[in-house]
Amino acid sequence: MHKSRVKTWAHLSLLAANIIYGINYSVAKAVMPDHIKPFALLSIRSISAAALFLDHQSVYAEGNLFNRKDLLFLFGCSFFGVVIIRLFFW
Repeated sequence: MHKSRVKTWAHLSLLAANIIYGINYSVAKAVMPDHIKPFALLSIRSISAAALFLDHQSVYAEGNLFNRKDLLFLFGCSFFGVVIIRLFFW
């Protein structure tokens, strides 16, 4: 891929991530706790992010970057680093 095209995609990805991050609080405030419980919303967000990460890794990476042991370690880190901390804030 041409260098300027890669740079454009990188900037668009960063813009999309920031838009999603900015909308996140408004959406969470609107749906919790009347429509969905905080833990359920957190679970949906975490599982969706993991699925997108694994999809990206399998599509764009050459070969498998992670073995089973690494994936278990990443799951443990995400659980304790994201899920538990978010639950303490709600």
